[in-house]
Amino acid sequence: ALTEAQKRQTAAGSALNAVQKAGAATAESVRRMSSELTKSLKQDGLLGGTVAAPSPAPAVPAKADFAGVTEKIKAQVLGQDAFVGQVVKAFRRPFVMGTADTAHARGSMLLCGPTGTGRHYALTCIVDEMAGRGLLHSALIETMDLALYPGPAQEKLFLQDLYAALQSDAEVLAFDHYESCASNYLNMLATLAIDGTLPLTSRYVLQRGILVDVGTALAPGAIGELQAAGKYFVFFSNRDETALADKFGARF
Repeated sequence: ALTEAQKRQTAAGSALNAVQKAGAATAESVRRMSSELTKSLKQDGLLGGTVAAPSPAPAVPAKADFAGVTEKIKAQVLGQDAFVGQVVKAFRRPFVMGTADTAHARGSMLLCGPTGTGRHYALTCIVDEMAGRGLLHSALIETMDLALYPGPAQEKLFLQDLYAALQSDAEVLAFDHYESCASNYLNMLATLAIDGTLPLTSRYVLQRGILVDVGTALAPGAIGELQAAGKYFVFFSNRDETALADKFGARF
């Protein structure tokens, strides 16, 4: 009987050792899996610590290489050499002055002359060439016909269209027929071009891509101002800069 009891005790001890070894192995496996999971989450940026590796290198600012741009555009826009040279110089100016990456408007220009002289076509060619060289992120040109806003009744429509243009991928905003636009909207454009921001008299919220007026209420994500955001402002007209100053004011 004593021998049998000793055998049973030995067997129980062996079973206990086996259970302990299995438990230790399981704990080690869980610890290892947990460590690997934590490391993976950190690499994916889902936990504090290191970010996803390898992380993309920051974009290198484009070198302002305008060599040959004027000559290439002259081959496309015929008989307007002086005009083409002036427009290319206007687009290059922010890069020379070091204001190409500011939050303000990059620059404002007036392309004036008779209808059919290639003003719009020249602008398209220059923007395409600059985008191809990496000087602009997009070859798009957002155009607003200011003749659509002749009076106070079009204020919300004007602000909606202007906001959409400023939020678009286009880095060049073109404005046609400023002569037929209400003066208060021209003042807004002048303020935006000069100061870089346009404070709004009311607050707006964005609903399904449309600005909705909420008055002076404090709404989450309310929009209280518009920003030029580094856009070029290009105005087209059949009239010269004197007429532009009469409409927009001497400061502009």
